[in-house]
Amino acid sequence: GKGIAGAETIFEKALAPRFGERSNIQDAWGSGRSIAAQDGTVREGTNGEDVVLAMDLTIQTFAEEALDKACETWSPRAAVVVVLDPSTGDLLAAVSRPGFDPACRGSLTRKATRFGVVSDAYEVGSTMKPLIAAAALDAGVVHPRDVFDCTTSGSYPIHGRRLHDHKALGRQNFAGVIIHSSNIGMAQISERMEIDAFFRHVGALGFGAPTKCGIPGEAKGVVRRATVKDYTTKEKRDLHDRKWSLPSIAMGHDITATPLQFASAFAALVNGGVLFRPRVAISVAGRELPPRPLRQVFDPKTSRQHMVPILVRVVEEATGRNARVPGYRVGGKTG
Repeated sequence: GKGIAGAETIFEKALAPRFGERSNIQDAWGSGRSIAAQDGTVREGTNGEDVVLAMDLTIQTFAEEALDKACETWSPRAAVVVVLDPSTGDLLAAVSRPGFDPACRGSLTRKATRFGVVSDAYEVGSTMKPLIAAAALDAGVVHPRDVFDCTTSGSYPIHGRRLHDHKALGRQNFAGVIIHSSNIGMAQISERMEIDAFFRHVGALGFGAPTKCGIPGEAKGVVRRATVKDYTTKEKRDLHDRKWSLPSIAMGHDITATPLQFASAFAALVNGGVLFRPRVAISVAGRELPPRPLRQVFDPKTSRQHMVPILVRVVEEATGRNARVPGYRVGGKTG
């Protein structure tokens, strides 16, 4: 009789009914009469309160169908879909597979109730690139007209390693680095940033901390500053961090995030730069729960004038072509 997962756990107190109370007294022959409760009244039972979710049932239905079709095609061990309204943080749809049939409680397992949207953190890969690129724009260390030599060999030596692109990209401007997903270009962009400012921006986007959306079992993810035990001084550790962590995180490595964390950060990239706390419900017991803007993480100009057009070009011209939808302006980034 108690919610064990998802919204039914978050809003258990509101959803649960209040039982009434009525006392009876009877004699040895079984005849009796009702008497008042201890406070002199008979308490009537009440139903639970209404909870209005932010979920859009139509979008949720399409999301479930799309994810099930993808699972049939690719047979993944797990898969998720998250749909957020960037202007409010509303959680319009959230699907996690494997799932379970609520009507078959006998076969329910702990693994089946694990909600990967908030509980599974993973390396986000190249989808991280636009977030770091936008941070570099905001920091003033790059300009949209800057050109980066991504080499004609597709290989680039950096701090004792070699970075590779999926093909030789030659010289690329700022937009081209993101559109063509150049690891080499992103390494050069990230290394222009001051290390403390870099990690402040990563933290401001919500990485390394739970979203506090209220859904139980939420992971916080990991933001890793690489260190080596042999380094004993702070100066040497900072140097090592600068060499490895910035390019690595800029390419989406050494950082893990839940799908909901990442969707929230990406929403801020396109909504004018505001990070919202994901909103699961819009009202509880008749009380409105307004959107929760947390902080301004990107300059509005960076978001709307630079990053949105670039993300649209990713879908129209480059690696995101499969995401095109006739009649809609779609932007995104592959990983």
